[in-house]
Amino acid sequence: MDERAYIEVQTTPSGAAVYLDGRYEGTSPLRMEVRPDVSHNIEVSKPGYKNEKKNVTAYAKSVTNVSFYMSELPKKGEIKVSVTNASGCSVYLDGSYKGKAPLTIKDLSPGNYRVRISKSNFQDEQKTVTVRAGEVTKAEFSLKMGELRVHAPGVIDASVYVDGRYKGTTPYFGSDLEPGYHEVKVTKPHYKDWTRSVSIRSGYVQNITADLEKLAELYVRVLNTSGVTVYLNGRNVGSTPYHCEDLEGGYYNVKLVKKHYKTEEMSVYLSGGFSKDLNLEMTKISGYLNMNVSPSDATVTVDGESYKANSTLELDEGMHQVKVSRFGYDDIVESVEIIRDRYQSMDVSLSPSNFEISSFQVDTSSSSLVRFKWSVTSPGSGVISVRDSLGAEIASWNVEFDSWNQFMEWDKKICGVPVESGSYTAVLSAGGFERTCAFMVNNGSSSYSRQQSLDSARERVDASMEKSLSSQSSELVFFSTDTLFASERNGLFFSLDCGVKSSEDYEFGGEMTLCWSPFPFTIFGAELAFKSGKNSTYPTAETCDYASAYVIAGLTCTFGAIRPYVYVGAGYCGYFSMSNKVSTAPDGSSSSDSFSVLANGLSLEIVPGIDFVFDKWSIGAFYRARNDMETGNYGSFGVSVGIDLW
Repeated sequence: MDERAYIEVQTTPSGAAVYLDGRYEGTSPLRMEVRPDVSHNIEVSKPGYKNEKKNVTAYAKSVTNVSFYMSELPKKGEIKVSVTNASGCSVYLDGSYKGKAPLTIKDLSPGNYRVRISKSNFQDEQKTVTVRAGEVTKAEFSLKMGELRVHAPGVIDASVYVDGRYKGTTPYFGSDLEPGYHEVKVTKPHYKDWTRSVSIRSGYVQNITADLEKLAELYVRVLNTSGVTVYLNGRNVGSTPYHCEDLEGGYYNVKLVKKHYKTEEMSVYLSGGFSKDLNLEMTKISGYLNMNVSPSDATVTVDGESYKANSTLELDEGMHQVKVSRFGYDDIVESVEIIRDRYQSMDVSLSPSNFEISSFQVDTSSSSLVRFKWSVTSPGSGVISVRDSLGAEIASWNVEFDSWNQFMEWDKKICGVPVESGSYTAVLSAGGFERTCAFMVNNGSSSYSRQQSLDSARERVDASMEKSLSSQSSELVFFSTDTLFASERNGLFFSLDCGVKSSEDYEFGGEMTLCWSPFPFTIFGAELAFKSGKNSTYPTAETCDYASAYVIAGLTCTFGAIRPYVYVGAGYCGYFSMSNKVSTAPDGSSSSDSFSVLANGLSLEIVPGIDFVFDKWSIGAFYRARNDMETGNYGSFGVSVGIDLW
């Protein structure tokens, strides 16, 4: 006989979690086997509902039913707090601080709450809001800003700036200022700026009166001349006629300056809001000096300023130093006194100077160059030579003298070979004079010894002479390594070729190739081809015309007059028929248009060849292997004639 006991749990609503003596058993409705004749604790729970408990005793051989009617818990609400015209405001709920706005306060039971907003310098704002179960209640605030009115008596449209930001013109009214201290600035052209620090309070209007002070005006005119330079307190402000209306009141030092006129200087007091006129005449203090100079292209300087020879000079009264000079002649320097409003003459005839080397120097401040600098007194020619520490001459240059001071630069090399580091002597010989100057050369670890330099120089000179002699000979030299890399494939080449694809297909035509070899062994360039022939791909076409354009690259070298090469090309190719050449395409369609494209696409080629070079001209032979995307492989032989252009 069955002695087991059961408890069957029913809940309203169903789906509640059932716990037996604190142990989870499942969800309602639920039948559980329990110990008979013992009191058991039954607890049910469900989100949103109040937990319920009961003590139940089950008896053997029976099922005890237990029902729970669960009470629904009240739902929570939220308050979303925001401030439309300020940031960083503190939020208080029923007097308790909650954080900074904008803020959402969650898990609030339904009911009424008092929300308060607080920020330094602002009046607190508060309101009562009602929270409803499951809803979000908005609490929006707008703090009371400060207001500002600015008035400038007697002045309209003055610019108003608050904390450096432009706000408008007077009369000005603004209602968007945060409470606190602000810098207010009022400006207008020709008025002195007005600036104040103003305290703005929340919810109040601050009235400001800006008394702008008009600046002073100054007019300066010189009645008997124009273009006089005006200085105010030592600063150049322009030239006459001069006008300024932006000067603050006070004393000013006014100075008027013009060449050949007496400088005028005075102190002037300017009052704000008033105008001051200065109408003056300046006294001319110059005289005139007529210069008669031979030779006529000599240079005339007076007190260091240059003038044209054989002209009348206007100079200020007083003593002046006049210098007349020309390369190859002795300078003449004389003092002359100029008297106001008087004309005077000076006749100067220069005498040829004897040749002399005034100075000779060597400048080694540059790491890559040596600069020889010299001064002479008259035209001539000379020689600059460089001698090593043993006195042997290693380099020399002829120089022409066409001015007092000249220079020449040396790259510290002989025939392209750096000289050895060490001490050297430069010698300038000319007109029976000789000047020497010792200097040091530092060419670093890469420099050659003196003997290496001399040997290399001799080899280069010998090679240059041999090349010069060989260029005069009409005999061609083949397979000589002496001229390896001496000539590359640079220029235009015109080719004729013909070839076959099969016993039925053929083509013949020509190419124009442009080659360029920027480095030894290299070929870069472009190629155009124009050909005609027969192609079995288009059996009814009498003749197909073919055109292609390639970009090419390859290798070359030169052995004497023989120049082998090979290049590859890639580009566009097209087969087309001309008028009266009827063609049939692979799909069976035919065409007799004046121009019809039969096929086009990518084409690849490789061209080995050899040129025989005669000075700038060359003649050669080549083989061209080509693969066209649409028509297959072709091979052709050809000859070319070219000219090296660079």
